[in-house]
Amino acid sequence: MLYVIKSGRNPEFALAEISSKGTCSVLDSNRGYMLCDSKLEINFASYGSIPLSFKVLDEFKDNDFDLFLSRMQKVQNIKRFFIDSNYLTPKQIQLLSTSLKKKFKANTESKVSFFSVNNTASIFNEIKKSNSTSGFGIFRLNRKYYLCQFEFVQNLDSYTLRDFEKPFRDAKLGMLPPKLAQTMINLIPNKNIHTIYDPFCGTGTVCFESVLAGFNSWGSDLQESNIEGANQNQAFFENKLELPKHLFNFFQADATKLKKLPDNFAIVTEGYLGKPKKGNEEKSELAMDYKSVVSIYNDFFINLHKIAFNKKFFLVISIPEFKYLASSKNPEKIFANLRNYGYIFRTVVPSNRFGVDSSRVLHYSREDQFVSRNIICLEHIPG
Repeated sequence: MLYVIKSGRNPEFALAEISSKGTCSVLDSNRGYMLCDSKLEINFASYGSIPLSFKVLDEFKDNDFDLFLSRMQKVQNIKRFFIDSNYLTPKQIQLLSTSLKKKFKANTESKVSFFSVNNTASIFNEIKKSNSTSGFGIFRLNRKYYLCQFEFVQNLDSYTLRDFEKPFRDAKLGMLPPKLAQTMINLIPNKNIHTIYDPFCGTGTVCFESVLAGFNSWGSDLQESNIEGANQNQAFFENKLELPKHLFNFFQADATKLKKLPDNFAIVTEGYLGKPKKGNEEKSELAMDYKSVVSIYNDFFINLHKIAFNKKFFLVISIPEFKYLASSKNPEKIFANLRNYGYIFRTVVPSNRFGVDSSRVLHYSREDQFVSRNIICLEHIPG
């Protein structure tokens, strides 16, 4: 089945995430939208990097508005709608919407109206008001014109609940966004995973997103206070999101000295990000801090190799990058010694022809932050 997805501000994240399971291929990309061919129906609610999606209704060789209108008119039970596009001008969308409104009204005595798309939030706020609100997409992709019906928009209220309303939050822990945690979980390529383990669990974000994605979850942390906080958040989410208690296992442990691992596991985690930054640190100070960060990760990787010497497993891990420290930019170079312990870097952004470079690193940053994230996927080979 064909979908058109909106890729958000980081198209490489959407390309990595949608391609990770091997059941979906990206056929084309243009102006922030991607045409995808999937063997299976996609549950977009579990994808952190895809704010909006459409299902293809029909495809055309020509840009024929009359044909578009005729096909859209066949969709039933719509009282309020929007039209989105990657090539039509706002004026053209307005004219199409007005014409479609007239056609819908000719077939019903009910009130019919449309609204303009300003951003994802505007669509979400309109959609949640009524189940008779929907939308259409008209996209130029793969040298054709695709007429689509609205399929999914991210539930912004749910993300607000999972990110800002949980009882235990601590800015010093880095506060991994739930959307980014979802994306990291989806980069795990193996289908035979039962448990996602986060050995630097902090407030438990990865653990909660793992359970929402259908996995059992283990979470451990060096600080007992973080485990207590994660348990508080667990009780909160059990109530708010009806998450089963038996799927969680939080415990105190030093990630560099782990002694036990779950069966059929993968690791998804974000470890120590270094000391809080103000932006006025000397390069020598940044270098010393980053050296301590790398030391913790190296000890973690090596200990993990020792206790799982004969196991194949995957890790998706967020490695910090310091804004004013060039030597922190390349995880493959920084952790090149890991090949001696059976680890290989997997490509996370596949080869493509859409202006997005294939890569083994996903870079996540915000302009106002001095510490950004480099997401990598490692595979441990037994023996």
